[in-house]
Amino acid sequence: MRLFASVVAVAVTACGRIGFEVRAQDASVADTPLVVDAEEPTSIRFPMDDDPTTSGQVTAIPSSRSVTCGPCPAHTTDHIVGAGAYAFDGTLRVILGDVLPQTGPYTVTVWLNGVPSATFGSAISKPLDLVTVNDDLSLTISTGGWSFEGTRGGSVASAADMTEVRGAWHHFALLDDRVNRTIYLDGQLKSTAPGPWETSTLPIAIGADLDQGSFSVPFTGTMDDLRFYPRVLDASEIAAVYAERL
Repeated sequence: MRLFASVVAVAVTACGRIGFEVRAQDASVADTPLVVDAEEPTSIRFPMDDDPTTSGQVTAIPSSRSVTCGPCPAHTTDHIVGAGAYAFDGTLRVILGDVLPQTGPYTVTVWLNGVPSATFGSAISKPLDLVTVNDDLSLTISTGGWSFEGTRGGSVASAADMTEVRGAWHHFALLDDRVNRTIYLDGQLKSTAPGPWETSTLPIAIGADLDQGSFSVPFTGTMDDLRFYPRVLDASEIAAVYAERL
C-alpha cells in the first residue's frame, strides 16, 4: 500500500504553537509483521490497566519506572489494549521522568481517544525550556489534525497529519532518529520532517504541556498503552504494536 500526502500549511495558533508540515511519503507494511517484545529490557511501558486514583501512582513496566501522581487520571473500562485505560479531564499533568534517551534515537507509541469538543491539547510533552512555549516533544491533537511538535532553528515546527483523530481510538507512533522525525497513524506512515531538532533535559509528562513554565493546552480524552523505546522501530514493528489491540 502506498500513501501520498501533499504539502500543507496551517496558521500558527494564538499561543504561538503548531505550524503543520506534511511531506509526500511512501509506506509499505509487511504481510507478516515482526512481533515486537513489548517488555524488551530497554523499553518502558505504561499499560494503563490499573487505577491510579486508588494507588496514587502510574504503574510502569519495569515497575522501577512507576511514578507517583496527584491528582491522578481516572481508570476507565473504555480501552483498546489490556484491561483498562486512563481518562484525562483537562486538569491533569503527570510527570513520567527521563523515559527517553537524551541524545539517542527513540520511538513513542500510544493509543488516544480525544474528546471531539476539545479543540487543542497536548497528550505527551517535553518542554524545551520553562521560558518559551517551545517543546522538545509534544504529541498534539487539534481540530482537523495532529502533530509531533518540536523546535527547529529556534521556532516551532512539526511532522503533522491532517486526519481528524478526535472521537475514536487511534494509534500514534512518533519516531526520532536524531535527523528526521516521522509519524505513523494506525500503523501507516503519514509524514516526515527534517531536523536538526533541539533537545532539552526536562522530563516527559502526559496530560498537558508547559508553556512558559505554566500548565497549558491540556489533553481531554482517554489514553492507553503508552510505550517508550530507545531506538527507532521499523514499519513492521510499528504494525505489530498496532495489531496488539482488542
